[in-house]
Amino acid sequence: MIEMSNITEYRIAVLSDSATVSFLGMAGCIGFCVEPDIDSRMLGTKLRAIAGEKIDTGTGEQRSKYAIIFVDEALFVRIPEDDFSRIAGKSVPAVIPLPGIRGSTGLGLANLNATIERALGMSLE
Repeated sequence: MIEMSNITEYRIAVLSDSATVSFLGMAGCIGFCVEPDIDSRMLGTKLRAIAGEKIDTGTGEQRSKYAIIFVDEALFVRIPEDDFSRIAGKSVPAVIPLPGIRGSTGLGLANLNATIERALGMSLE
């Protein structure tokens, strides 16, 4: 049996426009609003700051506050590679593209397929 005091609670963050952040905030996500025309360097800095947030586990150790950071697809493609690489190499948080209010560009599905292919060594198409 799992002892409840040993379970750690992670959060889900959303980096997107105010409408998406408001909508997903109702589902319990922590929102971070950015303007669609945000500078790429500022976007990378914002993403690194969110990914770097830590919380105390109660045992004196710290861990990532967020397990998942959803990023609007239109913003996701503009994240500088060096900023993304610093985060993507870690198991937590996972940075996942999210279709924006204008619909999906297919990036999220392509990213998922690439992840599955890396994990399994083959494509599921």
